[in-house]
Parts: sequence; C-alpha cells; structure tokens
Amino acid sequence: MIKLRFLYFIGAFVTLTVPSAIWAQQSFIVNSLADTHDDSLKDGICRDKFGNCTLRAAIEQARAKPVQIGFEVAGTINLILGSPPTIPNGSTISGFNQQLIINGSGSTVFNIGSNTVVQGLIITGASATFMTGIRISGSNNTIGGLTSATRNVIVGNQYGIMIFGSQNIVVGNFIGTDVTGTAAQANGTGIEIVGSNNLIGGTTSEARNIISGNTYYGIWIPRGTGNKVQGNFIGTDVTGKAAIGNGYPGIQIYSSNNVIGGTVAGAGNVISGNKSSGVSIGLNGPTATGNVVQGNFIGTDLTGTIPIGNDGDGVSISGYGHTIGGKIAGASNVISWNKLNGISIHGDSCLVQGNFIGITGTGNNVLSNGKSGIQISGSNNIIGGRVEGSRNVISGNKMEGISVISGVGNRIQGNYIGTDVSGSIALGNGTNGVGIPFPSGNTVGGIEEGTSNIIAYNSSISTKEPHVLVHIREGSCLAM
Repeated sequence: MIKLRFLYFIGAFVTLTVPSAIWAQQSFIVNSLADTHDDSLKDGICRDKFGNCTLRAAIEQARAKPVQIGFEVAGTINLILGSPPTIPNGSTISGFNQQLIINGSGSTVFNIGSNTVVQGLIITGASATFMTGIRISGSNNTIGGLTSATRNVIVGNQYGIMIFGSQNIVVGNFIGTDVTGTAAQANGTGIEIVGSNNLIGGTTSEARNIISGNTYYGIWIPRGTGNKVQGNFIGTDVTGKAAIGNGYPGIQIYSSNNVIGGTVAGAGNVISGNKSSGVSIGLNGPTATGNVVQGNFIGTDLTGTIPIGNDGDGVSISGYGHTIGGKIAGASNVISWNKLNGISIHGDSCLVQGNFIGITGTGNNVLSNGKSGIQISGSNNIIGGRVEGSRNVISGNKMEGISVISGVGNRIQGNYIGTDVSGSIALGNGTNGVGIPFPSGNTVGGIEEGTSNIIAYNSSISTKEPHVLVHIREGSCLAM
C-alpha cells in the first residue's frame, strides 16, 4: 500500500491509503486553476506549456490509463475549452471538502466510463441544453462518499448527474443545494437514470444524498429497471425539517421494477416539500409496472410527525402492478400533509398495504392530506388485506378516506378508516369514510375473516352503487 497526501487548502493535508498497484500506474497533482492542454502527451508528465499541471492536462496525459488526480490549489477551474476527455476507467478524482469548484462553462464537466470515483468537488456550470455535471456511461462508479470531505456539491447544471450505465452508486452528495445544504442552488433535474440496477443513497445517514431545490425533478427515471433510491432527503434541507422543494415531483418514474425506499432500517426516503407530487409513477409517460414504494415519509419529516407537505399528491401512480407499502415490518409509508390526495391511483392491479395515510407516523395524531386519503380511478386494486400487517390506517383527511371515482373489482378490506392505529380513537375523515358514488362491482369489507374494515367517526359512508358489498365490523360506528 502507498500513502499519498492531498493539499486541499493551504496548510492542511488529507492522507489516503490506496492499493500500490493502482498508484504505480500514474498519479498527478493539479497545481493550477488554468484550463490548458498538456504540452506533451507522451512524456508521462502532467505539464502545460507554462510548466503547470492543470486538470485538463492531467486527464489528457492519462491517455486512457487509470489515473489518480488530487489538487494542491483551491478556487475555481473554468473549463473554457469545453468538456475534458472522458476520464479513464479505474480513475479517482478527489477534491476534498469542496475547496475546488469545477465550472463547466456551459459544457458537461465530467464524462465517466467505469470503476471511477469522483468526490469532494463542487461541480457546476453545465448549463447548456442536455449538458450535465457528471455523465456516467459505464458501471461500478462511485459519486461522492461517506464523509463530509468526500461529498460532492452538484449545482447549476442542466442535469446534475445522468446515469446511462449500471451498478453505479451516488452517495453522500448535495444535489441542488449550496454547500450548507440549507438553500437552493438549482440544477435543472437533479439525477436522471436511464440505466439499471443503480443505487442512489443507502441505509445510513452518511450515505444520504440531499436532492432538493432543483428546477424540475429531484430524480427522474425514464428508463431502466432495478434501480434503488434509499435513505435520501428529496425536497428538504439537510436537517430534513424544512422544505427546499424540487419544482416537479420529487421522484418521477416512467419505467418498471424500481424500488423507492425499502423495508430495512434507514432505507426509507423523506420525500417532502416538493412543488408537485412526492412520487409520480407512469403519469404522462410510457406504461410503468411493478414499482415498489416502501418505508418512506412522504409529506412529513423523518420522524413522521412534522408536516412538510408536497404541493400535489403524496404518491400518484398509473400503469399496473405497483406496490405502495406492504404487510411486512418496515414496509409502511407515512403519507400525510400533502396538498391533494395521499395516494392517487390511475392504474390497475396495484397493492396498497400497511400505510399511515393522513396521520402521523405514531398513528395517533392527524396530519391531513388536502383531499382524499386514497383516490381510485382504476380497476382491480387492493387496499389493505386480510392479515394484520396489511391494514392501512386512513384517517384525518380533509375529504373521503377512500374515494372510488371509476373502475371495477377494487377491494377495500381490513383497514381502519377514521380511527387511530388502535381502531378505537376518533380521527375521522372530513366527509365520507368510503365514497363510491357511481362505479359498480367493487367490494368494501367481506364475509371472510380479516376482511372487515373499521369505518368510524367519519361524516358518512357513501356507496351508491347496487353491487357493492359493504361490511362494517360489529360495534363500529359511523360519525354523522
């Protein structure tokens, strides 16, 4: 192993230990803020015509071989000559503590292949159409790190990060905020993913990205499958308690089989404060299927008790076969204090289980969604289920607990609608517990064990169709 010190601002050093085999290839220390070419591409020395090592010269001198690039200057490098060459696979560029600003001056800042690390930099200025702070075409890259020194601050770009490859990790960065994580400094879109099996964030606080304050989406997944978005703050500041909303949905998905959150500790995201919906799946895009939203706080802070609502729905979905929540431990989402509906279902065969909708994460206080807890305009969706873990608590919402606008074959079973998590304390919805004014062929409750809902303390229950089956557990009441 070899130890190398990086001077990241005057008088202070950071020491890294890295495999000797890698460092034996080549390493360069940038000592100039200029943007000039390497003077001789075949001498193995990073040196422009003035005798200095610039960032561009270091990447050019690498000549497709892995390179380790550090800095002994602080300030701004303006890439006035356009995007540098693609960073060679297996390279590391380390700025440390954001003492160095890389300004793309309109062009993409970094083009990355595979097995590359970019950390500790402020990456900005890729402001022209389709330009990006970091463009990833390959696999197994790491953007950021688990310490404040390795965090990237990615701001002022058309796209903060664009991922075309797979198995990449984006961890610990501020994307769309300033270096303090408390004020917006927008990209157009924070992260766009068109590849598969990438990880954004992680299950520890150190892995958390702050993806907030962007003009459009926080995260946009137009293509690709198997991507995981975990443990991030999307639409809030670094404390998770104040809104720095993204201008469009916090997360927009047009593709299939991606996971937002998860069931293990720390996997849930805070998706709050956005100026549209928290999570939008499939709307205005290709048909999406099989996406999973679990363990998140959508419209609240990380505790599920402080309101930081999204301006649209908490979750809005079309397509089919999506899962919101689940019956196993850790799957429950808290979806509360959103301006419109908690969940709006425009698709078919979706499963909504185990969530707190319109109440706090403790299950005993109201944090109303502005309209219905769940609004359905699709068919064959399941809200709740027969086993205890499937139960949604849908209470305290301004209008209906559940509103079925259109569709057939929807089943509403085993839920608490208008009560707290114990099923005994009144937290009524503002109008109907369940409203089904026109469609036929839906089921509320059932005769099998575990299918009964408690529908209590709401203004009424409205089921004006001839074929609905309504079963209210004996001893429950309707608050008129």
